[in-house]
Amino acid sequence: MRTIRTALALLVFSTLAYAQPLKTLPERGKSGAWAFSLLPKAMQKNPDLCLSTFTEMTPLGRTYPQASPAQPIYFEVFSGGFVQRGDTYGSEHTPPAFELQQALTQALAVNGYLPSTPEHPATLLITFNWGSI
Repeated sequence: MRTIRTALALLVFSTLAYAQPLKTLPERGKSGAWAFSLLPKAMQKNPDLCLSTFTEMTPLGRTYPQASPAQPIYFEVFSGGFVQRGDTYGSEHTPPAFELQQALTQALAVNGYLPSTPEHPATLLITFNWGSI
């Protein structure tokens, strides 16, 4: 038993000898940053939210080349609306579908996915739902 304690103490002390002190705390909102609060997310001023994204593609959709700003792919977007799963706590604030569609369009445009126009017909259909689980 004494040998095990000695080996464990050596392991801990050798690990501490190589540990580097943290000079500054990482910024909140950055990947891997410290994000702990005693307040529930509903009461926080700027909570870090956990989002889930699911992508499903048809076999034809998997054959398309990767989009880029030089070679954009054009899409049509359809909102499936708000979906509530499970119990609700308090009142639900649901942003209008138009605001979410604008945010989605702006985020996709950075990677070369653009809304369809009469000159560039859609080759992709993007449907989205939002809500809470």
